[in-house]
Amino acid sequence: MSHFGPTIAGFRTVAEDMLAGARGAMLRFPVPSLAFLLLAIEVNLDINDHGLIAGRDLRLPLAGLACAALAANLGGEARGHRGSWQAQALAAAAGVAGFAALFWDRALNTFEWPLLAGLAGLVLVGPFLGRGNSQAFWMFGVRLTFAVLLAGLALLLVAGGLSAIFASLTYLFGAEIPERAYEHVWATTGLFIAPLFGLGQIPADFDTEPDATAQAFMDRGVRSLGDYVAAPLLLVYAVILHAYALKIVLTGDVPEGQIGWLVLCYGGSVMAALIVIHPFLDTARAPTRFVARIWPLLLPVPLVLLAYAVALRISEYGITPERYLLALFGLVVAVILAVHIPKSLRGDIRYLVALPVLALLAAGFGPQGALATSIRSQLARFEALVAHQPLAPGQHQEALSALRFLLYNDAVRRAAPRNMAVTSADGTPKPNERLFREIAAAYGIDPDLQITPTGAFSRSFSGTVARPVEDFDIVVPMVTLAQAGQSPMRLELPAGGGLTIALVETAVEIARDEVPLRFKIPPAAIDNMATMPMPEGEGEGESPVEPLVLEADGRRILVMPTFVHGEMTSPEPHLLTLSGTILLRERDWR
Repeated sequence: MSHFGPTIAGFRTVAEDMLAGARGAMLRFPVPSLAFLLLAIEVNLDINDHGLIAGRDLRLPLAGLACAALAANLGGEARGHRGSWQAQALAAAAGVAGFAALFWDRALNTFEWPLLAGLAGLVLVGPFLGRGNSQAFWMFGVRLTFAVLLAGLALLLVAGGLSAIFASLTYLFGAEIPERAYEHVWATTGLFIAPLFGLGQIPADFDTEPDATAQAFMDRGVRSLGDYVAAPLLLVYAVILHAYALKIVLTGDVPEGQIGWLVLCYGGSVMAALIVIHPFLDTARAPTRFVARIWPLLLPVPLVLLAYAVALRISEYGITPERYLLALFGLVVAVILAVHIPKSLRGDIRYLVALPVLALLAAGFGPQGALATSIRSQLARFEALVAHQPLAPGQHQEALSALRFLLYNDAVRRAAPRNMAVTSADGTPKPNERLFREIAAAYGIDPDLQITPTGAFSRSFSGTVARPVEDFDIVVPMVTLAQAGQSPMRLELPAGGGLTIALVETAVEIARDEVPLRFKIPPAAIDNMATMPMPEGEGEGESPVEPLVLEADGRRILVMPTFVHGEMTSPEPHLLTLSGTILLRERDWR
């Protein structure tokens, strides 16, 4: 037994240290600890198809509660209010505010991920708003990152170890461990045990700066990262973006859809590099010092490019949360550049983090936020599109896109015409999906229309339409015309001679040993074929369509489509494939 005594004592000491650490974290951060406990309970109940509140998912609100309360705790501690009841009351109030913003998300127009990102960022910047310096801020950020990594390691060790034990019992002894047991272990560890361990590792000193030992230890790695990776890549990226801007000026080509995200990545990379290398600038070598000195000159042109691209997309398709955030990023970077001008603020990396965090909080909820602003923009866009009936060619998809945005964000009833009832006969509000379909029908829009992002569409028409053939006396059945990869169709006339029939651009082209005639298909007809509503009782993707009477140079043809494939492009939609029956007048081709 003497051999086991030290071992048992060692395990007892470890267990006591763990309990002391957990107790210390809960006493220091009671509100965040309670939030993480409730979050773990909520997810464990959800695994068993239950929840703390029936019919409500509390995961995001509880995460918001934990982040907001922790940020308030750390902000109070940094200002000398650690452990007081006033500090804990402030943390509780902040937590309630974070919870409410995500719980009543529809009423507050909350855009969840920017708000959560802002609350999480506030944990880092809260202790340094209005106090501290860049060196202390950098050191606190490193130690906070280390605490998060330790929490992740605790998750892997505890949950991974228990999972390995369960798996061993199953494979070695045939014990039946239910799948939910693994889920409960990972949920409990990841949402309570590991966060509690991480809370215990958060530093309580907010004024520690990197000492000579820390700088010497990290300088070698950061120097290599800056000189050989960050500086060259940022300079090459800057050259590419400036060359693209020059191309736009010289050619007049508008930016493509991804240019905003490219500038976002570039600006974010510049800011991240400046934050990482900040404590080591005095000992940095030429490439890193060069980037640190000229970075304000690398950003104005990309910002102009970003503003142009975002303004172009907003003018065409209105504001969306993504475009709002891109524009907000450009504004924040412009403010950072302005803050960099005074010598007293130049080089203060706190602004590089604090301004984006505060901007995300402002964008996360409320009437000024990304979601509320986008709803107003898309509602105005929809009302402008449907103001004149019938819709012009190509506008069905745009109107439907705006209406679907309102549907997905619980604002579709705001698009209802004034004479449309938004409540049922019993006075209850109509379901959003029902209102969506009624509004679409009121404006002649197919609510089931599916057009790819490139504008491509395909429709089949099998319904029977009775129509007199008038004076058409030649029937050409089962015609298939395609613009690409197909030769013109050859047709022999009853009285002799032949015709060639082809699909060219937006017209049916017919020729008989002379200049070909193009029977143009009106854009409105193509738009109608692409967007016409599906009738009740017909097969999937099938509907009747009115035949097309087309004229050219005094000649007429009748086209009865059975299938079309095309693209809703600007300035006019066009067909790529047309199948059906074509009727001709023989006298037109003598």
